[in-house]
Amino acid sequence: MGGSTPVAQNRASAGHKLGQLVGDWFEKYVAWPLLSDVAKSLDLYPDSRFNMRSCRPGGKVMWPDLEGNTVDYDVVFELGGTDDKIGEIVAAFETFWRRGIRHSKDKARDDSGKLGAIRDTYPTARMLCIYAAGDFSKPAKDLVKSRGLELFYIPKRDILEVWEENGVTIDYPDKADETSKAELADLAAKALRQDTDLLQRIADSLWDRLGATEKTRMTDVVRARLSALPRNYTIDVVDFVHLEFASRIAVQEFIDRGEFLQQVGDTHREYRYTVEFGDGDVFERSGLSWIELRQLHKNLGRLVKHVERLSQRALK
Repeated sequence: MGGSTPVAQNRASAGHKLGQLVGDWFEKYVAWPLLSDVAKSLDLYPDSRFNMRSCRPGGKVMWPDLEGNTVDYDVVFELGGTDDKIGEIVAAFETFWRRGIRHSKDKARDDSGKLGAIRDTYPTARMLCIYAAGDFSKPAKDLVKSRGLELFYIPKRDILEVWEENGVTIDYPDKADETSKAELADLAAKALRQDTDLLQRIADSLWDRLGATEKTRMTDVVRARLSALPRNYTIDVVDFVHLEFASRIAVQEFIDRGEFLQQVGDTHREYRYTVEFGDGDVFERSGLSWIELRQLHKNLGRLVKHVERLSQRALK
């Protein structure tokens, strides 16, 4: 009686294993190559668990948020990043495959929350995106968009069909028993063991179906997000004064002179830094020290200069 438990557990997890197989394939062979190419086309450094770096030996792509939590992301674009140095985060992506539509709104809520945390922490994190494949309900899509995130979506039908075209069945009726699911999982695993190039060919089939427009569309969206530059800056010295600036350079001149800091005569005052972007986004951080204020503005300035260089290059 006790000896039958492992078999039952293996069968019960067969659907999950099959979903994990497809999800890992989607992240490694579809999302990561696409996003890596997009980042490089914009002179940004792409990072994921598939990219080994001496400055990030742990494997996961981890970034701290305002609450002191360290959150891992599937793909991050960095400005000024290298294999040896962490740069400024300018984009973050979550990718996933969902075979069924159940709980897709919960998934959307979780992932959009992770991405929102990075937006609230870094003024340079301008592009936040969920790249999903499979069944994703309309309420889930609406939730993602309502939180100001980008959503790229490949329908379940396309994924199932390209796997089928390459001789691997990954779909099953919703009421299929665990034995049937286990048989599909075993057949898929066997096919992959016998053909080490199969996963890449399935991805190639998907790209043949999607066409080159998918990469172009993604690149255009990222570029547009980054190109929505700051149009107004505000610095508040908490409980003291409110200052507005029309340009990044005006803020930098104010910070460089340090005259206001000397005037208030108190390096322990707290500052609030607010930036309004051209696409309507607003970044705000409170409780900043003078040094933190200077660093935030310096980091954002690097991104502004980078985008201006990209624009000039496009005009040539």
